[in-house]
Amino acid sequence: MSVWPSLVEIALSPWGLVLVVAMAAGTAAWIHGRRNPAVHGMFEVAANSKLLSCDLGKRQGKIYRCDGLCGSPDAVFRQGKTIIVCDYKDRPMPREHSLYVRFQMILYMGMMARLFRRHKIEGKVGYRDGVMPISHCEGTYAELIRLIPSLKQARKKF
Repeated sequence: MSVWPSLVEIALSPWGLVLVVAMAAGTAAWIHGRRNPAVHGMFEVAANSKLLSCDLGKRQGKIYRCDGLCGSPDAVFRQGKTIIVCDYKDRPMPREHSLYVRFQMILYMGMMARLFRRHKIEGKVGYRDGVMPISHCEGTYAELIRLIPSLKQARKKF
């Protein structure tokens, strides 16, 4: 007979039950922090996608920095080798994205493409009544980045 108690004996002891419940609660909290059904549903993203960052509600999203830019998309998910960049607009879904929304998302997706080089990048814009996909255009991203020096010069005039 072993001097050390078996795992079953530990689990059935009063302290063992406390330990098991604490481990279960900790695991559930960790999983819940990585999977938020409300955020996943808002952007029609698969429930098994990992939420990398979220700037909705009381959450403070991660600020991403790249190519002289910084930004915080409303949500960023990873699903396998795909990064899904999402932004929410509290208005009805239009027939097409405005130029502002298109350029904002291209900047976000371009930053993600540079930061997650081995991943495919997808974009989604959530509206009150639906979700619209948006595609990334590396050429447009490069053109927008090229505007930064002239924008900084123009800003000095204000």
